[in-house]
Amino acid sequence: YPLDWDAVFDACKRCNVAIELNAHPYRLDIDYTLIPRALAMGIPISINPDAHSLGGLEHVKYGLQTARKGGLTAAACFNAHLPETWKK
Repeated sequence: YPLDWDAVFDACKRCNVAIELNAHPYRLDIDYTLIPRALAMGIPISINPDAHSLGGLEHVKYGLQTARKGGLTAAACFNAHLPETWKK
């Protein structure tokens, strides 16, 4: 369904929060085409497997592939950093 991504990204920036890349293969949202816009605004991306069991952790690979396709680097990936490096 259509979303107002400008409003979503503005809210993320204003509230200093990351946006999730859901790594479940049937979701993979946010779409990889939106990652460059989030990065340009300084919004970190968090890759999450949406795991509801241990087997669900395997979904991380799909999130990583999507993130790379969208140009996400380790420096901009929220969960690639130790907690003391997170913005407060």
